[in-house]
Amino acid sequence: MTESASPLDLENLKSGARWRGLYQMGELLPDVTYGRIFKAQHVGLMTDVIIRVFKVCDDTRARTCEAIRNAQNGGLVEFVEAVESDGRRVEIMQAAPAVTLREWIGRKNNNPAELVLIVKQLAHILGNLHQHGVVHLNVRPSTVYVRTTDGGLAVFLGGFDMAQLLEGVEGHISGPGRKGLRLNAL
Repeated sequence: MTESASPLDLENLKSGARWRGLYQMGELLPDVTYGRIFKAQHVGLMTDVIIRVFKVCDDTRARTCEAIRNAQNGGLVEFVEAVESDGRRVEIMQAAPAVTLREWIGRKNNNPAELVLIVKQLAHILGNLHQHGVVHLNVRPSTVYVRTTDGGLAVFLGGFDMAQLLEGVEGHISGPGRKGLRLNAL
């Protein structure tokens, strides 16, 4: 009897390989949390993506990703798809369509009005995540992306590798509403 290949095609999740016939795998990126992260390109759409593979022991991550998808409002780096099998999960996310906040700040003379606009957009994005029960836990200049458009600045939030879903919490998580809510510090 011939053993079938993994539905995740893990043997082709490596630099230079074609994964699932759809993604040309690029360089392996450093990962500060767990698993492996690759740059890749969807060969049909010619779009850049980030592919993360890691071990899972329950459906917590799947529920968190679904809550992030539900919170999508144009300000989040988009989840393309996720597949899971035999205790492994592969998540594909759009590559950020902009430069990191760290790069943006280093490139130009920033005026206070632009910085206020960035903070307001970021607060709106985080508020929307919180309304869906998601706590990001990794907001920093390298996970916030800024793009200059004809209409001004557009802010995107990525870096969901440590995001957690707080189940049983409805509405915005702030002020008196978080009384009794305990998060484990990292």
